[in-house]
Amino acid sequence: KGTFRYTVEIPPAEDEVIVDNNRYEFLVEVADKRLPVLYLEGSPREEYRFLRRALFRDKDFRIASILRIAGPKPFILQGAEPEDGLELPQRGVPASKAPNGYPKTKKHLYNFEAVILGDIEATYLTKKQLAITEAFVRERGGGLLMLGGVNSFNRGKYQGTVIEQMLPVVLPRPDVGYQQREFKIAMTKEGEKHPVMRQSENLLVNRNIWSKAPTLVGYNPIKQKKPGAEILAADAKSGNPVLVVQNYGKGR
Repeated sequence: KGTFRYTVEIPPAEDEVIVDNNRYEFLVEVADKRLPVLYLEGSPREEYRFLRRALFRDKDFRIASILRIAGPKPFILQGAEPEDGLELPQRGVPASKAPNGYPKTKKHLYNFEAVILGDIEATYLTKKQLAITEAFVRERGGGLLMLGGVNSFNRGKYQGTVIEQMLPVVLPRPDVGYQQREFKIAMTKEGEKHPVMRQSENLLVNRNIWSKAPTLVGYNPIKQKKPGAEILAADAKSGNPVLVVQNYGKGR
């Protein structure tokens, strides 16, 4: 581990006049710790169990999870470190004053590399917590992954929040519900080029892997992406976006 200096240099061409830009030096910091990820989930659904298990087994990540278990505030906190600043549940405290587990300051949230928002409504977080999450992506350069669900996106009342302005999709009306139906996903041409979708370096092998992806059983009916966003996967039948990415400030 440590900071290393690298130099990349290209030999000048025979007729090249300006050679000053043929050499580039840069620093790379190598750390031996896992990248910390914060995962907030509204119920112990299958997606929570799968994602938490997958990230826990991956040696590149350290996952701290906040799982709401009942009512507006009671939650379970797992995998947190002291520097994360995540408050423990408190007994005998009115719900209006009880902590929700999520960081209250930039200092603590900025300790993470990525935040995952699961099936949980916007009102679980305070306005300040929503604001520092937006700053976490725009200013700190963190990553935000928002998952679908019954209480996510438009159904979670994210319209008009700073979270909505970061999303790569246009949210439908609040009354458009989560749809429980089976569907297959199809990788788009943009998805074929994106590292998120790369299961194999071989394009044909990668296409074959995604063509055998299991059937999904529900989704949020979002139809429109924002300008500059990329649709990596879509509903094979309707073409509605399923996985969409975009840059936002220094993050994505």
